[in-house]
Amino acid sequence: MPGHRLKLKIMLNEKEILVDCLPDRRLIDILRIDLELKGTREGCSIGECGACLVLLNGTLVNACLVPAFMLVDAELVTIDAYDELKLFAPVRKIFGPDSHTAGEYADQRSNGRPVLQPGKHSVQHSIQYPGTFPCGFCSSGVKMALSALFLSNLKPGRQEVRETLRGILCRCASYETVEEQVMGSLLPTKKKSARRLRTQ
Repeated sequence: MPGHRLKLKIMLNEKEILVDCLPDRRLIDILRIDLELKGTREGCSIGECGACLVLLNGTLVNACLVPAFMLVDAELVTIDAYDELKLFAPVRKIFGPDSHTAGEYADQRSNGRPVLQPGKHSVQHSIQYPGTFPCGFCSSGVKMALSALFLSNLKPGRQEVRETLRGILCRCASYETVEEQVMGSLLPTKKKSARRLRTQ
């Protein structure tokens, strides 16, 4: 039927919401425009860059490729709940809290590319977690992909981490930096041996 709309009940970041939209509306538009959740970013719009990754019923998907009719009774997790959900705990340990990018991307674009604006917490965060995301555009996709990886394996090997990052387009080519930071977080913490003071 022309103009037929869906009334969807969705569990989004562990909270139930209702969405009224056309069956072919993309999930990325529902999130960013209808719900005004800007954490999930749109890059290539053809499912190849990984910027819009979300978890749909426990499976990692590109939000730019998911039509609304696939969201009936869906369970969604997006990067917008990064600071709240237990799911993201292993990734927060690596990259820190949500002031995680060198800047925030405005909706306007310049020559087809998002416009970078300085993030208010970028300086203090870069001191605590140095060198991970030079521009920050891919960070939401990286964190979603790694969260999905940690769901199945809390101690992945280097090759698994590398394969996970391979699906994310990073314009700054910071793959090795991210990989090293992830692998470094998986190393066992060495207990410092207590030194006994000798009295003379």
